[in-house]
Amino acid sequence: MGGSEVQQLKGSLSAFAKSTDRAAQNLMAQSKDFERSAQQLLSLIGGSSTGKDREVASSIRTASRAVREAAQALNQASRTARNYGSSI
Repeated sequence: MGGSEVQQLKGSLSAFAKSTDRAAQNLMAQSKDFERSAQQLLSLIGGSSTGKDREVASSIRTASRAVREAAQALNQASRTARNYGSSI
């Protein structure tokens, strides 16, 4: 790989890392809003005699966990890209 190709790769990695950071930040903000809304919903539905409330609560918690995990994965991808860019 020539010098200009390395610089191009470094620039692409840097742009990817910045974009990924923004996506992770947006997801975390959405996750916080989602969790706040979910808590309000869960307090409203309380305990029903059908048990559907537990199903809804479980689904909400699963979705919330998935959003946080996606944000963490994006942060990891960003760190990996930055580390690689620094090493070349």
